Amino acid sequence: MSMQTRNTGRQGEELAEQFLIQQGYQILERNWQKRGGEIDIIAEDKGMLVFVEVKTRRSHAMGYAVEGVHKGKQRLVAKTAQLYRLEKKRVLEDCRFDVVSIEWTPTGPRIELFKHAFDAPGDLAWG
Repeated sequence: MSMQTRNTGRQGEELAEQFLIQQGYQILERNWQKRGGEIDIIAEDKGMLVFVEVKTRRSHAMGYAVEGVHKGKQRLVAKTAQLYRLEKKRVLEDCRFDVVSIEWTPTGPRIELFKHAFDAPGDLAWG
């Protein structure tokens, strides 16, 4: 991953965090990692545990930002979320997966929030 890509991702996560706070989310963790997986932002929204994947793009050469959260990425995020819930003893709580998409335009970033963007694969035990 290039330094520019890393910087774009880091900027996107900072913007996403600010945006989510404005939307009423309480941020619990950023860049939580376990066993090769990472969750960009872990938050609570109206009492629900939310795992947020942030995708940022400066161009559409590789598609729209939200398209970067493909099935494989969803599965990895869900597995990592399962580890978080076990470690933090929150396995009985409801949770959801949101995506924040950030597209850089000539006038600045365009931020979109996709609540309930995907579900955990059926073969992951949640409780």
